[in-house]
Amino acid sequence: MAKQDIRNLAHQMLDELEEAELSRVIHTMRLIKDQNRKESTEKNFPVAKPTKEELIAINKAKREFETGESYTHEDVFGEDYV
Repeated sequence: MAKQDIRNLAHQMLDELEEAELSRVIHTMRLIKDQNRKESTEKNFPVAKPTKEELIAINKAKREFETGESYTHEDVFGEDYV
């Protein structure tokens, strides 16, 4: 069945539903949409759980930022780093 045919059938079926049934269908459609968005995001932007060492470094950097400490690119990587 072509995409347009499926959409037309869905519209027809929605038109035949009672108000209470429509609410349930909309709720289900939102759940499906949210699940699809979550799966798409996870595929495109996988989330890696940071290691203990990485968490320590992240928290250290947050504390330094909060106290106004900052470092230049050269401070971190040296002048020769490109």
